[in-house]
Amino acid sequence: MSAKITLGKIIGTEKIAHISKVENGLKCNCECVECGEKLIAVNNKNNKREIHFRHEIESDCKGGIETALHLLAKQIVAENNSIRLADNKYFEYSKSEIEVTLSDYSPDVIIEKTESNQKWLIELAVTSFIGTEKLEKIKRDNLNCLEIDLNKVDRKINSSELKELIINNLENRTILNQENTEIDKEKSDENYWVYAIGILIAFLGFRRLFKRK
Repeated sequence: MSAKITLGKIIGTEKIAHISKVENGLKCNCECVECGEKLIAVNNKNNKREIHFRHEIESDCKGGIETALHLLAKQIVAENNSIRLADNKYFEYSKSEIEVTLSDYSPDVIIEKTESNQKWLIELAVTSFIGTEKLEKIKRDNLNCLEIDLNKVDRKINSSELKELIINNLENRTILNQENTEIDKEKSDENYWVYAIGILIAFLGFRRLFKRK
């Protein structure tokens, strides 16, 4: 049995909606991301069946499950304003762009801290990961790049759980390239305070030693 369709595109927009977030029936105002046909939401609270979308007109289309998940993942990054890069290190951004063509490649999402002109390319791997050729171009352009692995994510995942995986989970992400020193600078600041406290403790120790004499 094929997987149930849980993601649809809101008609007239590029927005992806989870079955749990729309009205029942044709009131969902959604279409299939794969074939473009109207979808019917089967999510009546009184219905004991597993909630899902089905095509208004019977079809063999599988609903483009991976495509829809990829679109929703990009949407989540674009609509947020911070993302976790490393342990206790978040990159806060005020601008985001989806599928913008750079010189000769297109990242999934570009996020930017406009006040400092710092950027990160975010790659969301649902069915395929970034290749050597694309990574070499990113390094050539001296750009930061974070890849988030969504390959093994349950295709029925709801939007809230997916957001948590994308924004906060450390186990599914890899920094493929880092050109600016923002994170390193924060670590250097931490090392500075450790160094300063060490000097202070040593100084107080010498004072006590001289007082005893």
